[in-house]
Amino acid sequence: MNAMPRKQYPLFFLLIMLVALLTNGCIQQIPQQQLMNATLNTPFQLKANQTAVIESENMHLTFLQVLGDSRCPSDVLCVWEGQATVTIIVQKDNQNLDNINLTSRAGRRHEDLARKNFAEYTVTLISVDPYPKSVQQINPQEYTITLVVDKQS
Repeated sequence: MNAMPRKQYPLFFLLIMLVALLTNGCIQQIPQQQLMNATLNTPFQLKANQTAVIESENMHLTFLQVLGDSRCPSDVLCVWEGQATVTIIVQKDNQNLDNINLTSRAGRRHEDLARKNFAEYTVTLISVDPYPKSVQQINPQEYTITLVVDKQS
């Protein structure tokens, strides 16, 4: 019977632990299809759990979730237009800068709630899609947001 030499036990154990952590989701990797390139001063779209990479700034922005969507459905007459609030994660130089909540209100997308300054940058939420309808519930994975990142001078 061939047995594994004692010197290889720690290495084998580490390999098994790494595989277990990866398959159980303890180590988060961004699938390649979830990455997309973006540039400063140019609007870009992100789907839920997708990450934009601004290579010139070594920056990553990930659309994490929609915290709330109370926008008035397009086929209903409402007293208030409502709002949608999203969370994005911003990383620069491989360090988390912040989790940012941005809020878009119908007809007023460039107000203070839709814009956040961090470091020497400004990120602005342009839109949240799809727009709600009264007879159709939006699955969280169906959301797409449009953002623009500007560098402050």
